[in-house]
Amino acid sequence: MIDRLQKAGYVRRRPHPDDRRSVVVEAVPDALARIAALYTGFDVRSRRLMDGFTAEQLAAVHAFLVASHENAVQESDLLTK
Repeated sequence: MIDRLQKAGYVRRRPHPDDRRSVVVEAVPDALARIAALYTGFDVRSRRLMDGFTAEQLAAVHAFLVASHENAVQESDLLTK
């Protein structure tokens, strides 16, 4: 997958500063801007949707999403043991 992303110009590889056996994969800034542009409409609609909720409701949604993510990470960790 990294090879395809690099070939398409989305990421680049550079030597790891502390481990000469590995590389660091980093996003190409111009590519990030191109990707962000694809989500402009989604961003506008999402912000409009969030405007219909109170700060407390958004905090509850945020807390749920954070906890769900933590659960998923824990479950994933259990599967790899």
